[in-house]
Amino acid sequence: MVDVWIIYNCIHCEGTWNYPILSRVHVSKINPNLYQKFMNNHNETAWYYAFQIHHLRKLCKDVDTNVCYDLRMERFESKFNDLTIRINCNYDLDLRIDKVLAEILGVSRSNLKKLEIDGRLKLNPNISMKKRIIDHLQVTVVGKG
Repeated sequence: MVDVWIIYNCIHCEGTWNYPILSRVHVSKINPNLYQKFMNNHNETAWYYAFQIHHLRKLCKDVDTNVCYDLRMERFESKFNDLTIRINCNYDLDLRIDKVLAEILGVSRSNLKKLEIDGRLKLNPNISMKKRIIDHLQVTVVGKG
């Protein structure tokens, strides 16, 4: 039987807290590839579990979701006046779509809402801008013809 957890350090008291990933699980019940990643303290795997904000909140009410992040942008030439934004986010950073889009486009959230109402802002998949960022989100801003 094994336990897998991530050890968090409290920024206020320097205490530690164990976030259980697996508890009392027989090794044969764990995917061998995942088990090897746990055994090797694989960074990407640890980060994936470390940012399971909704799971963390169930165990600890004081989860600080004010996470620093970088926006990396590449520009591509287009024959059209539309702008397509693809958002890749490997972790659940608990960021609202409208907050990130406002930052990318340099506009207010109310201006984003107006673009959406005017049919000039489209999300794929078709979800509300008030939802949290998901991986592989595509946003199209339709240019004025």
